[in-house]
Amino acid sequence: MSDPKPSGWPHDFYSPEELAEFEELGRNFTPEQMAAYQKKWAELIVAVRSKLHLPPDSPEARQLAERWQQLLQEGFAGHEKLLPRIAQAYQQGAVPRQQSRLDPEILDFIKKTGEAATRPKDQKQEK
Repeated sequence: MSDPKPSGWPHDFYSPEELAEFEELGRNFTPEQMAAYQKKWAELIVAVRSKLHLPPDSPEARQLAERWQQLLQEGFAGHEKLLPRIAQAYQQGAVPRQQSRLDPEILDFIKKTGEAATRPKDQKQEK
């Protein structure tokens, strides 16, 4: 009897190579380290959600976006090529809403904050 084919949205979205890389990445963390990392994300998501009203170029919004990037680096160092695919999964709706804390508004806020940080200074105050 053959093993059943893995199912669920990750197996429907990511390639076998990407899934193997996620598995490899997961081996870099103990369960305690993973729990602490997930806690940092949960806290940051709550903080971002509470600041969605801020202009993307505000210092506080930029601080949140910097924390976002730091957490991505902390969790995906050496596996950065997965990040665009993760973004695609969220953008294309592959991640079921009930399995994600990331509302489209949060992702949009982080995206706009990153864009505001890269705009030339003379364009930052324009709306």
